[in-house]
Amino acid sequence: GYIRIIADQVHVNGTILSNGEDGTNGQAINGGSGSGGSGAGAGSGGSIFIKANEVNIGLNGAIQADGGDGGDGASSYCTGACIGFFHGGDGGGGGGGGRISIMTQISKYNNQGTVSVSGGTGGTGGQPYGTGSVGFTGSAGASGASSISTWTGYILSTGVVVDDGSFTTYPWSPNGGQITDGWV
Repeated sequence: GYIRIIADQVHVNGTILSNGEDGTNGQAINGGSGSGGSGAGAGSGGSIFIKANEVNIGLNGAIQADGGDGGDGASSYCTGACIGFFHGGDGGGGGGGGRISIMTQISKYNNQGTVSVSGGTGGTGGQPYGTGSVGFTGSAGASGASSISTWTGYILSTGVVVDDGSFTTYPWSPNGGQITDGWV
């Protein structure tokens, strides 16, 4: 997902999330014998762009575009008399971290919370039957990128420095304090 916020001031005392979804776990054998199914790979983190004259992230504030965790591999299974082995399913790969870009005026950025673009963990391998092999652990997702940049304001042809504009915003608190799909 992509989140874009342009405002005069942004105060984060909750969370702004664009995280990837976790992969589903591998399917186990149902009513028979066989190797375990592999876990699904996870989704990557999304993008968050914030441009404001002032950005404050409070102690409990968090801005995240983390990758999801890979699904676990299923264990193999045997019903009845089995000869030999079955392998465990492989774990799914973790999703890569996303991108966070915060632009604000010089000396107007205060972060006491968390800004995170971590990659997700790989899923664990499933257990074998008999002399089979444990499934491979999925690879971890790579970290994403975050940047904090500043500017002094726009310079008019007369040489006067001006702010990026003045915005009129009003506090908005949707039901339960969580926006799942909407425009502000």
